[in-house]
Amino acid sequence: MKAVYFLLLTAVMLSMCTGANQGAGTGEGAEVQVEFAPSFLEAMAQADATGRPVFAYFSSQSCGYCRLFETEVLADPEVGKALEGFVAARIDIDKEPEIAGSMGVTGTPTMVFLKLHRVEGTNRTSAEEVGRLVGYVSKERFLEALEEAAGGTSAPA
Repeated sequence: MKAVYFLLLTAVMLSMCTGANQGAGTGEGAEVQVEFAPSFLEAMAQADATGRPVFAYFSSQSCGYCRLFETEVLADPEVGKALEGFVAARIDIDKEPEIAGSMGVTGTPTMVFLKLHRVEGTNRTSAEEVGRLVGYVSKERFLEALEEAAGGTSAPA
């Protein structure tokens, strides 16, 4: 009997630690309401073509707070609607450390908001960071940061 109880307790603890209980906050099986570009470079090209700002979401597979942010914030329909004005890119820092390093990202989750500008007299584009959030943030704080980034003001962390 003790062995069964121990196995059950171990399974519950493992599911909590690995993020298997991802339905928390928005209902069981909540899915991200954001359409991510296939890659960061494609997101930048799409932003350049459309004039929309970029939402760069840095995460990793082992990040429990990333899973929580995805199920409680990114799965919210209001957030999905607000992100329609952005080009979204998800960057796994373990698979693309060079992108994370070039953006000064050292931990996850990190959300960086960028606006692209044409370099005068050239056909080049430069990116300006207009906001950054580090760590888990609430839906309300994330929506504030989106509004600030869309307006071009710097979002405090």
